[in-house]
Amino acid sequence: MAHEPVPPPEPDLSPEELALLQEAAERGYTPKRTVAEPDEAPGGPAGTSNGNED
Repeated sequence: MAHEPVPPPEPDLSPEELALLQEAAERGYTPKRTVAEPDEAPGGPAGTSNGNED
């Protein structure tokens, strides 16, 4: 795929943030969207973690 043009920088970002975005774009990483947290908690009893059960 050909290199896509870099979109104009966001006006409300700091110079440091712009530099990070430019660096990421040069590496070929372009975030498509932000990942939203799920609206509902995962199933199971409250206060437990299904991933760390003994």
